[in-house]
Amino acid sequence: MHKFSSGFAGAAGAGLVLTGLFTHIPNCAAATFQTDFEATIFAEAPQLYAKDHTLIRHDDGVFHLFYAVGNAGEGWNLPGNEIELGHATSDDLTHWTIQPRILPIDPAHDWKSRNVWAPHVIAADITIGTQVWPYLMSYTGVDLSRNQQIGLAVSANLFDWTDLSVDDGAFRPNPSWALWDPDSTWQNCRDSFVLRQGNQFLMLASVTTRPEYLGLGTRGAIAMAFSQDGLNWVDQGSPLVINDHWTLMASSHLVSNPVSGDWHLLYTRPVDPGGVHMLTSSVVDQNWDVANDVLLDAVSISSEITSFTGGDIYSHAKDFTTQAGLETWVVRFDNVTWSQAAPIFSNANPFWDTWTLVEGQLGAMPTYRDRPGTRSGIPSNVQGLFWVNTAEDHSGPYELGCVTCGANEGLTGVLRSPTFTVNHRTIRLWVGGSTSPLAYVALVDATTGNPLRIAHGLGTEVMSMREWDTTDLLGRSAYFEIADRASNGHVSVDQIQAIGEVVGLPETPPPALSSAPTVSPNPSSGPVVFRYDLAQDADVSLSIYGADGRLIRRLQSGAQSARHYEIPWDGLSTGGERAAAGVYYFRLTLRDGNDGKVSSTVMRLAVVR
Repeated sequence: MHKFSSGFAGAAGAGLVLTGLFTHIPNCAAATFQTDFEATIFAEAPQLYAKDHTLIRHDDGVFHLFYAVGNAGEGWNLPGNEIELGHATSDDLTHWTIQPRILPIDPAHDWKSRNVWAPHVIAADITIGTQVWPYLMSYTGVDLSRNQQIGLAVSANLFDWTDLSVDDGAFRPNPSWALWDPDSTWQNCRDSFVLRQGNQFLMLASVTTRPEYLGLGTRGAIAMAFSQDGLNWVDQGSPLVINDHWTLMASSHLVSNPVSGDWHLLYTRPVDPGGVHMLTSSVVDQNWDVANDVLLDAVSISSEITSFTGGDIYSHAKDFTTQAGLETWVVRFDNVTWSQAAPIFSNANPFWDTWTLVEGQLGAMPTYRDRPGTRSGIPSNVQGLFWVNTAEDHSGPYELGCVTCGANEGLTGVLRSPTFTVNHRTIRLWVGGSTSPLAYVALVDATTGNPLRIAHGLGTEVMSMREWDTTDLLGRSAYFEIADRASNGHVSVDQIQAIGEVVGLPETPPPALSSAPTVSPNPSSGPVVFRYDLAQDADVSLSIYGADGRLIRRLQSGAQSARHYEIPWDGLSTGGERAAAGVYYFRLTLRDGNDGKVSSTVMRLAVVR
């Protein structure tokens, strides 16, 4: 896996940015640089948090995140908190759409009348009667006495779920060794993980042992259960692994090491020390020894390593403190590489993979959400979750919850983007901050170092949109500069976009194509057909984007063999809306099945009505 790249939410017409699995929104002309400063973070709506999650990708290439929804500043065990499961979708793990809630608590059925936690989703093909359900979800239900059981639900599309566990849970541990009594209080059986191996399913759950079991006293443990159909579960009769003290081995997760062939068991340990820990065994169902515990991640909980075509993703819940002093949680996505002994996470701030600090020392970048103390709660028109404010010294999920970090006008410095070729007629950006001429954002000539366009704040923390006509700069080599040389001023910047008609679209087809692709008719008032010839086998993605960079529809995602293809588009979006008149872009992305190299080409389509 490669390092992160900067994504953007804006215009069609920007160059393809594709590094590992973190494929960001369209970039239709490779020379143009633009960014909205967003990162691979999912955050719920303000005042809410996301925790205890699972990540899966649908066949159409869209990522689906399921998670426990909580109230910022409130603990998971407070009444009225974490009472529903959330659902969000993304094309790139950076820009997310929050979908309607799924599987709330059920006061009519006591076993999950207090809380629902920790969903885990797998592609399972569960057969119930004559119907096959492609997806299985296990989750935790909690009754009014805080006793926990594992429930099940199935789905055909990841949006609509049928709950199979209404009157009772589907799994609880064997009371011969586990501490579980429905007439007691706070009996642990939570944070399930399901794995399919051949024709058999296995499930892990976080439990505690009976005090008399092996004479060890009450200890945290992980139960393992088996099922032939994914619906009916049998405890294996003893714990998979027992902790060395009483605390739970929460959020357990199994993953296979592609280098060594071993299995790794990841789990969250709350103390001594807290964080994400790992055990290793050569087989799934035995030889786990907590004495060989390794601390992987000291500042996260609820972790998963999920494998996708092209690489693996480490998703983990991170907490931090809001400006109001409330603890909250987000889910962060990092790259994974593998050694013989363990997974290795590359969790560097993606902002610094793109921007360079060429002068001075600015604060935490990028700034997270609508946070800085200089605004005293005044809305700033932030476009998304992350942006730049040269007086700010708090980056939210990239720090450990710094309560005192805030505005610092004494911070000065200069940030510089990569050099690119101007090939759009308009550049749009959002700018705010002080009126100081020493705090500004500029488009700079890369040859002379002279500003070509410049903007600064208007004396308000409410950012306003600016548009630069760059028609006279087409073909010029340039870079963006965000500068703050003022000891009593600052500048805010967000969502730099190249918009308008693209100049000089690439015409040379990728090596995996035997000829240039075509789209016809063009212009079109109805359906069109995208045609291409694969010279070799490849993983192929074909998507349509609007002139504003918004994904309209994905037409193809997956492996294709070498031959001629004709892919129709009926003019409808993913949601079934008919595309309005305007300019659209087909992006064809190819990943070579032999060496993994990625290439792309873009075709412009005019839709008339």
